[in-house]
Amino acid sequence: MPTYDGFWAAGTEGTALNMNATVTQFSTAALRPAAGKKGVLHFATDTKALSYDNGSAWVEIQIAPTIKNKTADETVNNSTTLQDDNDLVVAILANETWIVEMVLLVTTDIGADFKLQVNGPTASAGYVTAITPRYEAGAPANLISGGAALGSPISLAGSATAYTVKVTAIVRNGANAGNITLQWAQDAAVVADTKVLTDSYLVAMRK
Repeated sequence: MPTYDGFWAAGTEGTALNMNATVTQFSTAALRPAAGKKGVLHFATDTKALSYDNGSAWVEIQIAPTIKNKTADETVNNSTTLQDDNDLVVAILANETWIVEMVLLVTTDIGADFKLQVNGPTASAGYVTAITPRYEAGAPANLISGGAALGSPISLAGSATAYTVKVTAIVRNGANAGNITLQWAQDAAVVADTKVLTDSYLVAMRK
């Protein structure tokens, strides 16, 4: 941190305590200085995270949940290969735990069905559930659900009529910053469109 003359003793480092004000630093997350100047704020220009120095460590301030929306339909046809969703992804830092909830609006061929997977950064861990109150002929109240470890696929029955899938994930990250990513595909390859539609969304919050 720079030093200043004229406001307090020459050569004294500026801190929020001796300035009776807030000192804010700006840099990328990787260039954030070591903690030890209590009361100083830091804004990471790459991750947009705001943190404060408690005198011994940086503590991130959770301003609001991260929200991502799909602004266009996305299509997979005749493929069981899981692919990254174009929009429903959120960046997280090392050693953080996040809760992620998604609501997907899906259409798919009844023979193709639908599968999804939620991935975290390398060496992260967690659990994912998916549930849908999709209508089935002969079982209109049937509730279809699935659960799997982070990074494992979940298969759900499909319908050509648009239906919702509620996805919940807990992601416990390790030493590697990276992304929480939704992947999806057909569960059986059929020459027909499987879509995640506009207005599907993701809400994520760090614990």
